[in-house]
Amino acid sequence: MNLKTLNKMQAKLERAPLKAIILTLIISNMVFGLDAQNLVGKGKLLLRVSPLNAIVKIDSKKVNSKPGIMSLDSGWHYIEMWAPTRVLLIDSIYIKADTLNRYTKVLPVTESYLAYRKEAVSFKAKRTATNLLIPVIGVVYYPLVVNPKINDYNNQLKTLQDQAQGIATEYENLTFVGTFEAYKKEYKELVQQYNSTLEERDKYIEKQYYIYGAAALLEIGVIIWTANWNKPKFVEETLLSNVALKTGHVLQNPTLGLTLKF
Repeated sequence: MNLKTLNKMQAKLERAPLKAIILTLIISNMVFGLDAQNLVGKGKLLLRVSPLNAIVKIDSKKVNSKPGIMSLDSGWHYIEMWAPTRVLLIDSIYIKADTLNRYTKVLPVTESYLAYRKEAVSFKAKRTATNLLIPVIGVVYYPLVVNPKINDYNNQLKTLQDQAQGIATEYENLTFVGTFEAYKKEYKELVQQYNSTLEERDKYIEKQYYIYGAAALLEIGVIIWTANWNKPKFVEETLLSNVALKTGHVLQNPTLGLTLKF
């Protein structure tokens, strides 16, 4: 073996450990570099969206809208949020790596639903007032009109009864025969007046029964009538029309509206 061959072999032996070291460094760098990339390139998001029945999408992927923590790549993401009677919101969030990011949003009520609620409250108040009109009149009518009238009849009857009772007592104690007929006639007139007043009172009470009965039938008719009134109806706005109303930077993509298929 000549000197030249020995030098080549020695050079190979010297380079072999160096190659092993370099290969080890490359592999280690790849492994630990990927771990570092995963650590730096991921972040946590604590998401809170109200109401709890909201539908939430992050980068067109549906996620759980209930409060919770999820893992996302670091960087910008866009989030879509919608719930019945609520405004569709599209927002952007930035996720910092190796950080717990927090995002809280309360979806506002749509103007159309607010208008519907206002109209519904007005409708309910109007129908309730109409249904209660006759009962309220009846409640006021009895103590202000009927009850005083009946009390007046009862007072008249009590007065006539006392007068007749007084004449009857005096009649028993009479000693002059000539006055018997006069007391008897007066007593008879009081009794007739008493019976006439009693009959008039009973007819008045009977008349009130008919009035209240007619009012009850009229009230039933009013309730049936108001039940057939056209109630306000709320029509949920379509999602695409909601998207069309938004002009945020996310909507620069003309296909975005087609992705909002909740």
